[in-house]
Amino acid sequence: MICKICNKNYEKLAAHLRYAHPNFSPQEYYDTFINCGNEGICKLGGCNNKTKFVSIKGGYLDHCCNSHVQRNEDTRNKINRTIREKYGSREELENIKKQKRENTSLKRYGDKNYNNKEKISQSLINMDAKTRKNRQNSIKEKWATKTPEEIKKIKNSRHKTQIKKYGQIINWGWAAKKKYGVTNISQVLWVKNKIINTWNNKPKEENNISNEKRKKTLLKTTGYDHSMHNPKIKKQIITKSRSTKIKNGTWLADDEIPLFILYKRRVTKFTKASIKNKYSDEQLKKTGLCGVEGAFQIDHMYSIKSGFINGILPNIIGSKENLKMISWEENDKKKNKNSITLDKLCEIQ
Repeated sequence: MICKICNKNYEKLAAHLRYAHPNFSPQEYYDTFINCGNEGICKLGGCNNKTKFVSIKGGYLDHCCNSHVQRNEDTRNKINRTIREKYGSREELENIKKQKRENTSLKRYGDKNYNNKEKISQSLINMDAKTRKNRQNSIKEKWATKTPEEIKKIKNSRHKTQIKKYGQIINWGWAAKKKYGVTNISQVLWVKNKIINTWNNKPKEENNISNEKRKKTLLKTTGYDHSMHNPKIKKQIITKSRSTKIKNGTWLADDEIPLFILYKRRVTKFTKASIKNKYSDEQLKKTGLCGVEGAFQIDHMYSIKSGFINGILPNIIGSKENLKMISWEENDKKKNKNSITLDKLCEIQ
């Protein structure tokens, strides 16, 4: 190659630059004298990542990563053309691969469908963090190269197999119920303990990153950064949680408890919401139990008992207008007495 600096021909230009022009690296030389200005940027549409410099002869790579190489339309057309020329179709190629796998399993283990699940499970469990990360990236890249049509075809094929084997399209809940007799895999004791240990052993920074990622995903998909902020989901969770507690004997159904306790329970529900709206976190830090020096308590100025006797709606007794923060000594002396009249209660609502 001819050196653009001294106009002499050299068989190994990079070596010449190293000794004769040490101020010029091969990349700097290429950018100064050869690069047309459109190299060094990934050629996949929508990607502006920089690509790796190879050599003076080779210039820059066309893409920033292997995933983008596979997603490039020209590359995909070339791959499909090669497959058609060699095998006739992609389906035929997959059949050849499948036949090869079956022959190998039959030769080694005497069963074409042999699958050493225990070995695979142990390999995944004992995998180090770096290998696991590389494996995850490899899977992501592989799926990123697939077109929407290919993904749809894979899903349809998977569903057909599931219907053939099980008579229906399976999901995690169905599989957990069939294998372990539970509706959710996390209800299995060893799975539950494993999840708890995994989260307990994670550093605080990693937990924070996971929480932020989860919030962004929920906000993007549902419009709420937490499931309990969604009124519809919140109602479903509370209803299901209550039915589970009733089933386990830790919560009494409304028709199984005295009317006053039911009334008090409903007042408490509205009271908790009102406390959050009326008082700041700093104010609530001052609250405490009877006997704690300097502790304050939240008082219903028109008492719950009086509200029940006089037929006042629970949301009125539990409203923020009826709440007052007083010392525990004052609240203990007051007991079920009223510090305001019924007329005053109706007036402040």
